[in-house]
Amino acid sequence: MSASIGRMEPLAQTFVNALSLEVSAKAMPALRAEAARIARGTTISIPYLPSEDDAARLAAARTVRELGFEPMPHLSARRIGSRAALEHFVERAVIDAGIERCFVIAGDLATPAGPFADSTSIIESGILERAGIKVVGVGGHPQAHPVMTSAERWRVLENKCQRIEERGMAPLVITQFAFDADIVLAWLNELRARGITHPLLVGVPGPASIARLVRYAAMCGVAASTSMLSRYGISIGRLLGRAGPDVFVDRLAEGLTEAHGQVSPHLFPFGGIATTMEWVERYRMRAGDAQTTRPPVASIGSDGRLSLKQQSPNYHGAGMDTEIRQLEEALRIAMLTSDVAALDGLIADALIFVGPSGEVFGKQDDLALHRSGRQKLSVAEWQSVEIALHDQTAVALTTADLVGTFDGAAFSGRFRYCRFWGKAAGVWQVLGGSVVALPAAMETIG
Repeated sequence: MSASIGRMEPLAQTFVNALSLEVSAKAMPALRAEAARIARGTTISIPYLPSEDDAARLAAARTVRELGFEPMPHLSARRIGSRAALEHFVERAVIDAGIERCFVIAGDLATPAGPFADSTSIIESGILERAGIKVVGVGGHPQAHPVMTSAERWRVLENKCQRIEERGMAPLVITQFAFDADIVLAWLNELRARGITHPLLVGVPGPASIARLVRYAAMCGVAASTSMLSRYGISIGRLLGRAGPDVFVDRLAEGLTEAHGQVSPHLFPFGGIATTMEWVERYRMRAGDAQTTRPPVASIGSDGRLSLKQQSPNYHGAGMDTEIRQLEEALRIAMLTSDVAALDGLIADALIFVGPSGEVFGKQDDLALHRSGRQKLSVAEWQSVEIALHDQTAVALTTADLVGTFDGAAFSGRFRYCRFWGKAAGVWQVLGGSVVALPAAMETIG
């Protein structure tokens, strides 16, 4: 983090807090599980995926509304088969889910499936304003476009915004995710210089494995050169690691001024919604957004060792759920780095832990595995974390992808941990738990 983050200006704080999320219909259960951690009224953008039908998209919009958020379904012009189909979907979305905003895109088909060749044709159809849509999102392109030149991109964006306003609706500009904040800032400066002052959602990739980020970039046509990834904080030689958008968001937030108007991050949770919200909470705390004593924060220093500060006994700021999630993340880092000192503080002396083959481990057994090098992890990614709270105890059910070696034999797989956390004298520790390899997930490399 940069030195200025600890004393962020109000504009930067607004940027961090006014986030929106991209969540597909199939990810609605994950959104429901994390709903308590997301501010009511947050915009949830629902992408138009070929594998999902209108019924699934409508159900997703209803779920978003029921959870207290603002649904924003995508309308993919070239994939809509008829005018009647568009009318039916928009009308049902307004009636059933109370949508007031949508995001219009051209879509990825070379030949339109119906009468809509591009997003402008949807805007000009009259369907949106008649149904009651108030805000229409359109794509902004800080980076190169596969078909249009830079001049054409600006002309098309200006035309769309003008047409939306002429029809009594408000434009919202939304960009694809990117890795180079300087490119986004330069484009944002030109956007405002051209007189396009509408609110902007800047696409930000959520924390995920580096390999996954690079794969999604290729799928979405996002530029991801070695130099861009380096500025994002990624070394192309470390594809087994993971990365969050800290460097990107720091640079973007620091570059914002009053002249930029309303600019907010639009998060793509490639590593999962839980992981993304954990990152958001950590970033807010590091940015000085917390108003109370902070929960434990884990970080790796320049010497490669884990630093962990426990919360005070009377801490109540972020809630027990957030505390346990922070501790699970601290445990992940300690396991990945074999930080015996940190593990010693996180694990209770009387630990009882059942391994994947039914063997029982104590605390000293676990520490010895790391101290001796018998177990070494190169990848430890939490795919999901579910928390059940019980007074001064909590149960954490964590699904993890692990790659490493055990007694010299390489392994990889997906595992499920069940950990029991207890609090004594203001300090949380793991009291016991178990781990199992999920079916068909365990793979011996050699």
